[in-house]
Amino acid sequence: LPSDIREVQTFSEFLRLCPALKEAAAKMPSAELTALCETAARLKFFDGDLFEEVFIHMAVKIRTGSFNIEQTTSVASSLVDLNACNVGIFGAAAASLLPQIGQMSKSTRLQWLKLLAAAR
Repeated sequence: LPSDIREVQTFSEFLRLCPALKEAAAKMPSAELTALCETAARLKFFDGDLFEEVFIHMAVKIRTGSFNIEQTTSVASSLVDLNACNVGIFGAAAASLLPQIGQMSKSTRLQWLKLLAAAR
């Protein structure tokens, strides 16, 4: 694996890394999982097998508070961009962010309204 998933610049690089990323998904910290989603969105590539595994671990980490507001928002935005909205991820995000609405900026709250509308 590259030292930072953000270093991946091409579709083919990402494709070659998918098996290793799938194996590493359980141990990835929230920042790395966020970067994985951002990179996939930037490259416009969704690998169903990879994200099936990633979603399992990501939903748990979102629910347990391992993701901050910015990371959760970035993940959701990336998934909407990929047209890969996952009910488990969005459910976990809603549950974890609801108590934090007062801490969100107005722009973040508005972004979430757009994300949730797009995810339907």
